[in-house]
Amino acid sequence: MATFYEAVRRFVTGEAEEKRSIRSVLLGPPGAGKGTQALNLKEQFGVCHLSTGDMLREIAKQDSPLGQRVARTLKAGELVTDSLVIEIIEANLQSDECRLGFMLDGFPRNLTQAAKLDEYLEKQDEPLNNVVEFKVQDDVLVSRISGRMIHQP
Repeated sequence: MATFYEAVRRFVTGEAEEKRSIRSVLLGPPGAGKGTQALNLKEQFGVCHLSTGDMLREIAKQDSPLGQRVARTLKAGELVTDSLVIEIIEANLQSDECRLGFMLDGFPRNLTQAAKLDEYLEKQDEPLNNVVEFKVQDDVLVSRISGRMIHQP
């Protein structure tokens, strides 16, 4: 069985049966390594890594009505609405950065978001290539997460 990296390499280089752009969803708990692996693949193959958490934190820093709304929501510990997250993802998927493909990290988080992603990709005639689930033992996750620094806004 090929590693995820090897499968992606074969796909991007055209060694796979059919060469297409990478369109992946990375699933797993915080600390599983989704972001780390996505950044490695982004650097190696030029595909974009869309982390909803990173994008929302960046938007929250902006001095705009949207930035202020997102900042209030995050500060209150609430979830950003599905419609807003979907809007952000779709806008990013249309960017030049994602022309070679994408890896979604933290999206979709629920069935509503998954259905909207399917609708969007169907309209673009670009279905997902794969979904990768990261499984890590709980004790390893706790160790990784407890080692992260917490940054105050």
